[in-house]
Amino acid sequence: MEAARARLVGRWGGADGYASAVLAAAVDATLLGVRGPLPVEYLRAAAPGYCTAPELADARAGWFDAALAGVTGPLDGHGSALIPAAADDGGYAVTSEVVPAASARLEHRLVPAGTWVALAETVTDPADAAKVGHAAGLRALYGVADVLLRQAIGAGNKSAVWQLVLLLKERADLVGLRELASAGHDSAMHQLAELLGRRGDVAGLRDLIEAGGSYVGAVLTSELTGRGDEAALREMADAGNPTYSRAAAWELTRLRVQRLAEAGEESGLRELAGGEHIGNDLAVVELVRLLMERGDETGLRELVQAGSLDAARALPWLLAKRGDESTLRELVDAGDPTAEAAAALPWLLAERDDDAALRDLAEAGSFDAAVTLPRLLARRGDETGMRELLNPGIAGRHKETAKDEAAAQLALRLADRGDEVALRTLIDEHGHGTSELAGLLADRGDEAALRELADEHGHGTSELARLLAERGDEEGLRELADAGYVAGSHSLGDMLAQRRDEAGLRQLALTGHHHPNRLHFLLASFNPVAAERFRQHGLTPDGEIADVPPT
Repeated sequence: MEAARARLVGRWGGADGYASAVLAAAVDATLLGVRGPLPVEYLRAAAPGYCTAPELADARAGWFDAALAGVTGPLDGHGSALIPAAADDGGYAVTSEVVPAASARLEHRLVPAGTWVALAETVTDPADAAKVGHAAGLRALYGVADVLLRQAIGAGNKSAVWQLVLLLKERADLVGLRELASAGHDSAMHQLAELLGRRGDVAGLRDLIEAGGSYVGAVLTSELTGRGDEAALREMADAGNPTYSRAAAWELTRLRVQRLAEAGEESGLRELAGGEHIGNDLAVVELVRLLMERGDETGLRELVQAGSLDAARALPWLLAKRGDESTLRELVDAGDPTAEAAAALPWLLAERDDDAALRDLAEAGSFDAAVTLPRLLARRGDETGMRELLNPGIAGRHKETAKDEAAAQLALRLADRGDEVALRTLIDEHGHGTSELAGLLADRGDEAALRELADEHGHGTSELARLLAERGDEEGLRELADAGYVAGSHSLGDMLAQRRDEAGLRQLALTGHHHPNRLHFLLASFNPVAAERFRQHGLTPDGEIADVPPT
């Protein structure tokens, strides 16, 4: 049994020529998301893409039927590589022994163009269409993704809507987004508004506003605010339309508050802050900021009494800047609801360089003091004090917090002076310093040590990718990406973009290594027409679909 299963897997690997091509087409479709039966029409159309040029040249009539019989027939009496589906409409499924062995296939090999074409023409199940369409989108195959996702949407698949919307947004396809928005898909309307707003297209936003609801209104008012067009904002605010008038009124208030704050007009801010209109909270924030700048404790306390949380948050910091430790302690003891006093008091003690008072406060239960104490010692350059915090450290419930912060600060100090030995000791004893060690090794160009650090601790891949990129080591970056490290694929993508290597970037997408949003951004940064061209022809980097020989 096991030997027969091994032979099934081996057949997929290429040992049986044309039969291997048929099975590879089936495996790729399964890995790309097809869960339903694979029709014969799909296998017939896709299989030639897995044959070599000599195999296609030597192919005799009926080769496909013979190959299909080979992979659907029993092998040593222990089953077949492809099994007929139970459904009445026929089709085949890949046997369970083959799929696991092929799970990593798509990470290292391009899927032939004919496979994508065949999938676009034969996949009918909405869920399968959504999955394969998503897979095509990840590889920048816009045309295939568009066909399959729209097919899934037409059958009521909701996940396909969002996938297509994202695809259209990445390509800045206003026409496609308008079509989906007109069909009632809110996500398309939102993304369309975002694109129009980014372009400053006020006229386009106005056309959308009645159909688009409050979100479009918010984008439009933001754009009008950026232009300083208060007349248009006033017109929108006075219209009384619930979808956008409130947003316009809020922006008008914001502009007025901004002018009063810049002029330092306290009375005007107080008037707005005391009102019940939209945006009065903006006036409160600016009034508090103004009182803080003026050191007006009385004014802040009045606002606190009136119920302003913004003033309650600001008051402790005003007291701290004045050095009023006793009043701060009173606020802490009274249980300041904003918790700002608990943070302001350690800050004041650190400004006074009072590590003894910070230690007492930390041991009494202050989290902020437990964090501030090691930072004060680091600022002094007191390495001995930081090491003392590591063991035995401080008493109290936040001793681990102080210990971790001391270790983090010590790691930074050791890295600054290039002490690799001490960093490694800190890592072994306290678990801190791997990132700092990685940076140190990268600065030294020690690739071997970086690889060892990544293998042992899981850190250093970003620094290793940076080092390889600085050296122009494309092969090394590809190896890092093949090992599953995102830093390797990102650095490789940046390198290809700097070379203006569109074909290389598209191949990177097709291998599934690179995040699509980032890839599309890199492509658009130097080739604004590439997205549209690839959407229309999109199965090879040069925009052409190779002819598939008849079977």
